This record gives sequence, C-alpha cells and structure tokens, in this order.
Amino acid sequence: MNSGLTELPKNGDGVILTGRVRVPAAPSLTEDGTGEEPRALEAEGEEAEDGAIPEDGVTLPIRPVDLSAGDPLSVINETGFSPDYAAIAEKESAIPPAADLYAEYGDGVPLVLIVHTHGTESYSPDGASEYSSADAFRSLDPEAGVVAVGETVREVLAERGIGVIHCTSMFDAVDFSSAYASSGETAARILREYPSVKYVLDIHRDALITAEGDNLRPVTETEVGSAAQIMLVVGTDEAGADHPGWEENLSLALKSQRGVAAVCPGLMRSVDLRRESFNQQLAPGSLLIEAGAAANSLDEAKRAAAIFAGVFADIIKGE
Repeated sequence: MNSGLTELPKNGDGVILTGRVRVPAAPSLTEDGTGEEPRALEAEGEEAEDGAIPEDGVTLPIRPVDLSAGDPLSVINETGFSPDYAAIAEKESAIPPAADLYAEYGDGVPLVLIVHTHGTESYSPDGASEYSSADAFRSLDPEAGVVAVGETVREVLAERGIGVIHCTSMFDAVDFSSAYASSGETAARILREYPSVKYVLDIHRDALITAEGDNLRPVTETEVGSAAQIMLVVGTDEAGADHPGWEENLSLALKSQRGVAAVCPGLMRSVDLRRESFNQQLAPGSLLIEAGAAANSLDEAKRAAAIFAGVFADIIKGE
C-alpha cells in the first residue's frame, strides 16, 4: 500500500525509522460507492545524507525490525482529532454478535467481506536477506501475495463458523490510481446484495524502505514460527469523506489490537489513524489490514493473518 519520504513509527528500540514508504490516498466515496477520484499523496521527510535514492537494479539488504506496539491501545494519530482511545476501546459495538445476526438474516449467511484494493501486492522469498531495488513486489498470481493472505483469513473465520465472502479481484492490476474507487464500488454492491455483511476487511501489505535502501521486515517470533507484524489502518472524515461513524471502526481496531496482543504479544504494530476514509464509511466494521511488509515472506504474513483471524472471530461472536 504505499510513495515518498515519510517518518515511520518507532521500532522496539525507540529508533525513528525514516525512509521511502508510500502514503496511500483514498477517495471520498458516497454510500453507493461513487465519488471523487483518488489522488496521489507525496509525504515529505528526511532524505539520506547524500540525498540519493538507490537506482533500480541495485542489490540491497533486507533487515528484520521490531515495530510492535508497546501499548495494546497505541495509535499513530495522523489527524487533527484527539480521541480518547481507552474510552473508544470500551464502547459497546453497534454490530450485534454473530448469533443475533444469524437469527435475523439466517444461518450461514456471510457476515464478513474480504477485499484487496491493492491485490497485486506480494512478498519476498522465504529466508531472503537481500532484494533488488528493481523489484516492485507485485504479482498477478493470487497465490503469491495479499489475496492468499486473505484466503487464510477466510479459512480461519469459516472454521470458526463465520460466513465470509472473499473478493479476489485485484483492483490495482489495470489502473492503480482508480483502485480505491473500484474496490469501493464493488464493496458497496456486495453490501447491498448481502445486508448481513457488517465487516469489511481490506487486506494489504506495507512497504518500508529506508532512505539508504534497507527493506525493513517487521517480524516477531510466535509459537508457530516467525510472523509478520500487522498494522491496522483506520480512516476518518477529516479529508472530506462522508464518514461520521469512523470512531466505530477505531473501536473495532483497538479491540482487535488489544485482543491479539493478549494472545500473541509483539504481533501488532500501532493502529494508524488517517485523514482519508479508505472506503471505511461503507460498513461499521471496516478495517484496512497491513499484513506485514514487502520484505516479509508470504508464509510469515499467513501466520500473522491466521492469529489475527482467530481473535477477530471471537470479536464477531461477542466472546
């Protein structure tokens, strides 16, 4: 999901990481999925000491880092809002528990929609310690990137009795600039067709490349092996979207982050609160999930996704 220079969150050692990461923009969409075209955002930040960005084709290192949140309610606030995170995390959900939804809409109906606005986003080979600066970390193979991570989430939720629609379309494959408009239109259509769907998960992977060219691999060790660290992105209405209920999404993100931290410390990065909406006004249970980064392996992202999905299933069930 990510162009330009910007400051990254502190890692576990309190070091500020500054590098080439993309800052995605999202259009302000109406409930029917139409709206203004997305625009590119260039973030400003420090450059490398020599002011140079590595040229394409150069071999550069992949560096593991710990970007985990020290506080289970930690938020990187990129807005002008000043939410009370503790209070928001304790808010009662506007979404009834799964049992009540099934009683209302029928057994087996879908409650969750998984989409991939940037479905071509892929990962590094397992065990890789370096990469080529010419690598765009993109793939049209649905088994090579975030679509496969989404399938892991679907499988875990299904095993827990949660109905899921997994839209495997790669909305950025033809035109990257219209990806959010396209995914928003599709999500809005599916929500109209399936009113039982209350949760929308837009699954991406991050890209964290320092000004010197190091490709950062946010990773933690778990009982099932190394796992990519996850960041939840929550949009607001500050950039102009019709999204007055954004605190409901923030509450879900904080509950998810806290729940995962309880079962797998170190897996979650801080929630990223943003000015743009990222189509999250379409459903009260909307989250954008950054499952690792380009330097992680697909297996690491899948392990993380499975852990997250198990906790998310409990939240959906109200347990």
